[in-house]
Amino acid sequence: MAACFAAVVLLNMRNDKYDKLPDADRQALLELETYMKAELLEKEYVLLDEIRTQMRKRIRDKEALYDLAEEYVAAAKALEAEDPELAAHYAERETVEGSAEYVGIQASRIVGYDYGVMYFTNQTDVPFSTVVPNVEAGLVSRDFVADSIPYRTGATLCQLMDAMELTDWQERLNSREEATLLSVLESYLV
Repeated sequence: MAACFAAVVLLNMRNDKYDKLPDADRQALLELETYMKAELLEKEYVLLDEIRTQMRKRIRDKEALYDLAEEYVAAAKALEAEDPELAAHYAERETVEGSAEYVGIQASRIVGYDYGVMYFTNQTDVPFSTVVPNVEAGLVSRDFVADSIPYRTGATLCQLMDAMELTDWQERLNSREEATLLSVLESYLV
């Protein structure tokens, strides 16, 4: 189940490497690699749901937010250790597209429009943890993870840094002091 899901993500993000392998080798390699990567992505998604739950609380527990941020960074680092190329691609898209999504969400709040991180045409406030089961059930396109999820995860990281009251995170990102949203977040946790 998870291996099939992750195989599509990997093929979408890294076609050039796998296209050069013979079919049997490509399939064996995908089956071996993808299960662990899918597990790591799923862990990140569950943590993002926990982060969103904590951020919705009227009185936020900043210590809990820091703990969840540390867990998220650790999960992202585990994916990076497993596949640096995939993790770098994901972090780059998360930064570029996620920060843009964050700005759109902030603008929608200013004008009173109900729009959030996991809002779609037919459903609002979708939990991240439903992505993998919905992809595997055929309810959501498999390209969704590679093409759309980094917008949402990146926007959530921006909101997390706001909730943690990290006042200069945007300046750090804009000045290129840190290269990605993940590296900005990580710099506050050391």
